[in-house]
Amino acid sequence: MGKIYPFGYNDAAVNIMKTRTAQDNAKLFLNYAKPNMHILDVGCGPGSITIGLAQALPDCHIIGIDKEGSQLDIASEAALQHKVVNCSFEQASIFELPYENDSFDAVYGHTILMHFKEVEAALAEIRRVLKPGGYISFREVDFGSNIFYPSDSALAEVMGLFRRSFFHNDANPDLGRSLAHLLEQNGFSVKEFNISMSQATTLTQKEGMYQSMVALWQQAEFPAQAVELGWITQNQRDAIPAQLITEASQSHTLNSTCYVEVVATLT
Repeated sequence: MGKIYPFGYNDAAVNIMKTRTAQDNAKLFLNYAKPNMHILDVGCGPGSITIGLAQALPDCHIIGIDKEGSQLDIASEAALQHKVVNCSFEQASIFELPYENDSFDAVYGHTILMHFKEVEAALAEIRRVLKPGGYISFREVDFGSNIFYPSDSALAEVMGLFRRSFFHNDANPDLGRSLAHLLEQNGFSVKEFNISMSQATTLTQKEGMYQSMVALWQQAEFPAQAVELGWITQNQRDAIPAQLITEASQSHTLNSTCYVEVVATLT
């Protein structure tokens, strides 16, 4: 097996992405957004954040881009269902944005930079299309700062393998901790940052989260890669779903994912 996208575009991954909202995942950026902005959402996936931004900013127009066409079909259909007319979706790469220089007042991205080895090249392309003084905002994970109790829980094992797979596939699942510094090194002036932990806070939410992780474990490529590379055995892989289901009903288990959101301006 060669290099993979650990999260993937499987149904489980898409369903997880669909739960993201602008109110929760772009909270800091919304504090800086202004009327009549032209906004680019890079790596929009199924469009839930893009649509949320459009709903929260009715005087703005938001373009969501993704390299995966299937995601854009889902996003466009969702915009129609929600009757949101001030956003649109286009297939494009963050490394080759099909826009003129100085085209956007703001650029937003959620858990997108973590996937790239050539982050500086992506930021250079964003600088090109962003107007002078324009805003850039990213929210990235820092899996190395996640919390699990007990520390040897099944979910901790899954997320540990998930993190290891990202590193193996030339990505950085701990990017959040260096996000502000990265932006400063690439021509942006940091205005504000926020570190937050995301977790299920009720047993019902926790059971739903565990069900999502079972589905992701069964559908994503990273578990198969883990077996192939000798990180776990096939028997261990097969046992994980039942372990997760058991753990979901245990009130004492805890997990929380670390996110870092940064807002900066083009200097």
